[in-house]
Amino acid sequence: MAEALPHPVRSPARRHLAVPAYCSAIVLGLALAEGRAFAQTATPRVEAVYPHDTAAFTEGLELFEGKLYESTGLTGRSTVRRVTVTTGVIEKSIDLDSSLFGEGLTRIDRTLINLTYTTGIAIVFDLDTFAELKRFTYTGQGWGLCYDGTDLVMSNGSDKLFFRDPVTFATRREVTVQRNGTSIDMLNELECVGSLVYINEWKTDNILRVDKATGNVLTMIDASALLTADEKSKADVLNGIAYDEAKRRFYLTGKYWPKLFEVSFDFDPGGSGDAGVDAGSMDAGGTVDVTPPRDASRDATNEGTAVDAAPPMDTGSSRDAADGSVRDATSSDATPIDVGAPTADASPPPDSGDGQGGAAGAGGAGGSAGTGDAGAAGNGPTEDGCACRTGGAPARGSWHALVTLLTAVMLGRTRRAARRG
Repeated sequence: MAEALPHPVRSPARRHLAVPAYCSAIVLGLALAEGRAFAQTATPRVEAVYPHDTAAFTEGLELFEGKLYESTGLTGRSTVRRVTVTTGVIEKSIDLDSSLFGEGLTRIDRTLINLTYTTGIAIVFDLDTFAELKRFTYTGQGWGLCYDGTDLVMSNGSDKLFFRDPVTFATRREVTVQRNGTSIDMLNELECVGSLVYINEWKTDNILRVDKATGNVLTMIDASALLTADEKSKADVLNGIAYDEAKRRFYLTGKYWPKLFEVSFDFDPGGSGDAGVDAGSMDAGGTVDVTPPRDASRDATNEGTAVDAAPPMDTGSSRDAADGSVRDATSSDATPIDVGAPTADASPPPDSGDGQGGAAGAGGAGGSAGTGDAGAAGNGPTEDGCACRTGGAPARGSWHALVTLLTAVMLGRTRRAARRG
């Protein structure tokens, strides 16, 4: 019988040296994952506070030539208005047809485009006279709208942004918004700034700062501390974002909010100079729990055609918070025509009553039955401003501590093993 060969024995030093090499790979992987997962978070720095109409169920907000243009919602109470920024005084207003629920608003040159919620109609108004010029149709719901100089960017409550031709309203492309690899739906009010689009996440006071080319969230802005706890009890969710290019600041407000906030941030609003946050980074989050989303009934093709300006038939869907059911409306195709719709120098709209105070609020594209508080109730900012933070999430420190500790332990074992060998 052949002599048995001795079993090879690895020296203690070599055995223990293999462990740090393996753990080093783990440490490197954790470090890389950490850098990817924790992108910017921010809170607004308040620069000024102005009055806002507490009867306004705000759906869209635009700034142009020093004036605010605001759309409000609720069936039978929807308006488009021009507002003095510093006083909140409504300079001019027009009521939408009583069958329409007004939604997002944007500007192209000297026209305004106003979406409607379930009727599948976008109305084009003259910026100066508010005369209706034409209408477009689309399938699915209408929530938020902004114009980036090339495309109309539209949300419909899903996780998609639709990029539309400003002349025909036909969909050119779409992108899915995602944070840390997870898609985010309930996308609502939009504001286009440079290569980015700022998106209010419905039922929260979060604003997502998104790379519009990829859909990746670069920054999650927590605006939950703007209102005081008492103010929140009488208001609904944040749903108004306008950008002042001259000042490089934003105006923020919400449904039934008593205030309009002029705010700034520590990052470049248009997308360059993001302090180390590249276009591929995705924000890890800090989102709040929300009730299950309603069916956004989106249509990825959403092809738009212009129709005449005759008032549409009532679809029967009023988007109340008590009734989360929704249905889509599809309008007939036709060619646009000029109309002579009368203008109305409007006084402030009547108190909506319906949903005032948040608890009984009428739900809309950005409305909810509750206050929609995305964060802990606390004291809001004053006119003197509020604290601002921009940087990595607090969890970053714990990752660093873990990596340091693990490395130190493995190096200690290596040295001891070497001495024994």
